[in-house]
Amino acid sequence: MLEGTSGRYFKYAIGEVILIVLGIVIALQIDNWNQDRQDREKEQILLSQLDKEFSAGLQQLKNKMELRTRLISSAKWLLGKIDQGGPFEAMDRDSLTFHIQRTLFGPTFNANSEGFFLSRDLSLVRNDSLRMLLADWPNQLKQLSEDEIIWTDYIAMEYQPFLIKNYTARNLFNTTLLDMDVMRRVRLDSLGAISMPIGNSQREIDIGQLMENRDFEDHLAFAIFFNNLVNIQSGSIEDLIERILEQIEN
Repeated sequence: MLEGTSGRYFKYAIGEVILIVLGIVIALQIDNWNQDRQDREKEQILLSQLDKEFSAGLQQLKNKMELRTRLISSAKWLLGKIDQGGPFEAMDRDSLTFHIQRTLFGPTFNANSEGFFLSRDLSLVRNDSLRMLLADWPNQLKQLSEDEIIWTDYIAMEYQPFLIKNYTARNLFNTTLLDMDVMRRVRLDSLGAISMPIGNSQREIDIGQLMENRDFEDHLAFAIFFNNLVNIQSGSIEDLIERILEQIEN
């Protein structure tokens, strides 16, 4: 009699334990499901942000590459005139000034990569291929930034002081402000902030002083050489961005 009662009690206790365990398992599954759903929602928000960031970056990068292409084209035009030889005084001053000022641009790719990634949880991204591409992004961008700095420093410390000494800098700055096609690519949406032209100098310009200077030829050659290299590096960045955007779409 007692044994039968004990047996029934034992079975009842076992049943209670099983129900409790099942309840815990179900609760954990619900928590996991809710956490997974929240993570997926966060992932979609992150992917949307990445898509917006890299799409804008791609357009900016293409603008900078086009500026370098035009810089190279103008430098080649100037070298061609030097190779033709003098007399240089018969040259059209406006055309000369136009092409010189285009060689003074130092396009830089301003991607918010480091701060952007530090403030976001990339572990939410389930796509392994996309995570690998994003991990490679800062290193690729760092190399491009270092190359761009070399050119901008060269302009500031070597090339621009040379032009100021051997040409009329006022005309160069004025023509830059009037070069609306280039300024749109430089300033993008803030074109309205450009100040009014400053006007050309009324003094006589000794074109021969610049065109016959051997250093000018060397500056132009370096401009072509180095900006070609930077555009090649930019092409690699462009490919990386397009692959990232493709993985985001997937």
